[in-house]
Amino acid sequence: KISLDKFDIFFKKVIKNLKEASSEVKKYKNWKSFEKFIKYYKLGRAIVLYTSDLAEGAKLTRKLTSMKKNIKIIGRWHEDSEVATCNLWDEIKIFYEIIAKEHELQFSDLMFYTPDELKNLYKKEKKVSKDELIRRKKLFLIYLKDGKIYFFSGKKARNIINKEIDKKSDKQNIKSIKGNVAFKGKVKGRVKIINNSREMKKMKKGDIIVSVMTAPRIYPALTKAKGIVTDEGGIVCHAAIVSRELKIPCIVGTKNASKILKYGDMIELDANKGEVKIIN
Repeated sequence: KISLDKFDIFFKKVIKNLKEASSEVKKYKNWKSFEKFIKYYKLGRAIVLYTSDLAEGAKLTRKLTSMKKNIKIIGRWHEDSEVATCNLWDEIKIFYEIIAKEHELQFSDLMFYTPDELKNLYKKEKKVSKDELIRRKKLFLIYLKDGKIYFFSGKKARNIINKEIDKKSDKQNIKSIKGNVAFKGKVKGRVKIINNSREMKKMKKGDIIVSVMTAPRIYPALTKAKGIVTDEGGIVCHAAIVSRELKIPCIVGTKNASKILKYGDMIELDANKGEVKIIN
C-alpha cells in the first residue's frame, strides 16, 4: 500500500525533473543531460503503463465521494505523464540530430537504437550493424516475460509473436471477448484498429475504436468513436477517463481484442456486461 498524497508529491517531482532535464538537453546537448532525461522519461512512462497497478496499490477510501476524487487524481497522473513524455521526447530530437550528423547516420536510424546502444555510439563510436537496423525497421519486439525484458528483431521477433503471443489468443471460432467496464452502454459499429496518430485517418464518425491502449495523441479519433475497446488498462486508464468524458461505452483490459478483431469487423459492444460480440 502507498499513500496517495505521498505518491502525488513523487509524481509532480518526476514531471518537474523531466521538464528540467529536457531543457538541459536542449541547452547543453551532452550525454550527462540526456542520461538525466532518460531516467525521468522511464519513470514517466512507467506511471503511464502501470496506472492501474498504482491505483490498486494506493490507499483508496471506500467512500464514494472520496473514491471519485482519488480516481480523478490517479487519472491525472496517467494523462499528464502521457502528454509530458510524448511532447518532451519530441523536444529533445535535436540531440539525436547532432549524434546522427557526427556519426554519419540517418536520424531515422537512431530511432531504432536502444538507450544502451546510443550510449555506446556516443562514447565508444560503436554502431548497430546496417543489417540489424534493416531487420528492426521491418519488425522488432520488446517482450516482457517473467519480469525480464527481451529485445528481438526480424525473423526472431516474428517467431516469438507466432509462438508466444498469437497462440495465447487463438483467433479461430472466437465469437466474443470479455473485459472490464469503464463506461456503460451498448452499441454496434465497425472496428477501426488505431494505435497511433498516423492511423487516425481511417476513423469515421460512428466507428468503434479498438486499441492496445489509447493515448492523448489519438484524441481526435476518439471524439468520432461510438465506443472504445482496449487490450490494456483499468478504471483510471486514458480510455476509461475519455469514455466518461465523452459518455461513450468503453471496455478495457480485454488482453487481446486488437489481436482478435480485424479492421472493418461489425461488432456489438455491450459495456453493461463487459462483452464484445463479433457479428460478422
